[in-house]
Amino acid sequence: QDKHFRVLKTQGVRSGPDCQNLLASLHAARGILGAQLRVEGACEIVAGPGADLAGVVAGSSPPAGGWVDNDMSEAATDVSEEDYVAGVADDLSWSCWRLN
Repeated sequence: QDKHFRVLKTQGVRSGPDCQNLLASLHAARGILGAQLRVEGACEIVAGPGADLAGVVAGSSPPAGGWVDNDMSEAATDVSEEDYVAGVADDLSWSCWRLN
C-alpha cells in the first residue's frame, strides 16, 4: 500500500483560524486529511494517497498569495493516514487539525 503523504503549502495563510477555514473549505476534495501550521510559517494542507492535488490547486485559491508554485512535498511514513494525522508529537511550534 502506498503510504506517501503530500503537503500543499500556501503562500501567506499564517493564522490558525485562516488555516482552519481553508481546511474546512476543502472538505469535499478527495484525499484531504488535515492541515498544519508552524509558528511563523504558512498553512500546509496534508493529503493522503490518491488525493486530487491538481484539482485542489485548480479549484481553490487561498487568501494572501495562493499556493506555493510547484511545491507538492512528499513524505513517507510507516503508519496509516488516519494514525499519521491523529498522532501527536510534543512540539509546541506546530498546530494541526484533522478533517473529519
